[in-house]
Amino acid sequence: MTNEPLSITLRTATVDDLGEIITVQRAAFLVEAQLFGHADLPPLSETIDEARSVLSDGITEVTVAELQRSVGPRLVGVVRVKVTDGAAYIGRLAVAPDMMRTGVGSRLMQFVHDHPPVGAERFTLFTAGLNVSNQRWYTGHGYRKVDIVTDHLGFEIVAMERPLQRPRGDLGPDFRAAPAD
Repeated sequence: MTNEPLSITLRTATVDDLGEIITVQRAAFLVEAQLFGHADLPPLSETIDEARSVLSDGITEVTVAELQRSVGPRLVGVVRVKVTDGAAYIGRLAVAPDMMRTGVGSRLMQFVHDHPPVGAERFTLFTAGLNVSNQRWYTGHGYRKVDIVTDHLGFEIVAMERPLQRPRGDLGPDFRAAPAD
């Protein structure tokens, strides 16, 4: 890779991206699997049909990061966001291993923060308790630990949250102006 700045485009995922999404997701989550010593993590076993179902559920927003190259774009990152009961759950944030530590993950995270889904009141995510590096990275993006749970495989999972920060002057969708006297 040269020292030239990366040209990354963020956009909404389409069904044409499914194969690349699965490829990037599997490559990225192998790091987690190696930490756990267990390859039965859901991001590693998700099928294209399951990913298609998520993409078309009408609830989950899926954003991809594409590296622009002279030979054509390459999908290098992906993130999912789904709102439930006011929480915008960030899931399956994945960056191609050869693109880690280049800012792709931060660009995806910043995009999610700058474009919160309708109904979001806060951002919530879960990360492996063993992956201290990920926890530090999320903390650097404004998240704080709120809980630790044990998953069905017996591993600790850290729940982290970040408040929704609205632009100055934006009082949110629930703001109701008081009637003038």
